[in-house]
Amino acid sequence: MSIESYILGLQKNPSPGKIGKIVLGGLELLAGIYEKGVVKKYEKAGRNARRMPIPVISVGNITAGGTGKTPCILKLAEMLHKKGHHPAILSRGYKSGLEKVGGVVSDGRSLRISQKLAGDEPYMMALKIPDVPVLVGRNRIISAEKAIKLGADILLLDDGFQYWDMKRDLDIVLIDCTNPLVTDIPCPADFSVSLWRHYDVPIHLSSLKVSRQMCL
Repeated sequence: MSIESYILGLQKNPSPGKIGKIVLGGLELLAGIYEKGVVKKYEKAGRNARRMPIPVISVGNITAGGTGKTPCILKLAEMLHKKGHHPAILSRGYKSGLEKVGGVVSDGRSLRISQKLAGDEPYMMALKIPDVPVLVGRNRIISAEKAIKLGADILLLDDGFQYWDMKRDLDIVLIDCTNPLVTDIPCPADFSVSLWRHYDVPIHLSSLKVSRQMCL
């Protein structure tokens, strides 16, 4: 069992036991110290963040574990495209061949690079929604500029809640209903209530299934 799985199990357990409570209490203390630094960094970065010439929507999470970011951003892109918009998805492409230098996975017409270079999730998104450009790269400002040249009129930041170099017009944050933020047991793996003011729309998910209503 991984450390993350062990902690998530403690969080979801209404009776974690004496040792479990000690572990969670210690992690909560460390999380509080870490969180203060994160909030300070967030507020400083926000003052220097760059405003793009088109709307930016971020989809991210503040809950440990999978919360369905990819299905949600795919549904959001699909809905926007059907309404006549031209969205583009900007992903970091974590551990992909182009994470550092960036690149275009799909230009909205065809795939431009291999799965190995794109990374599994960006490549999968490009296959699922071939009409929507998908770009990867750690520097999403550069990716945004490329997307705009491809004709994008809305930018979707995949897993963007922790990316603070770009101003966004809407922050959508996904929360796992099976691991809520407000319980009798502290949730040290989560950002707590002091960060809630930094997002606009919370979406509660109990699985990776995302409906149209969830993304409205």
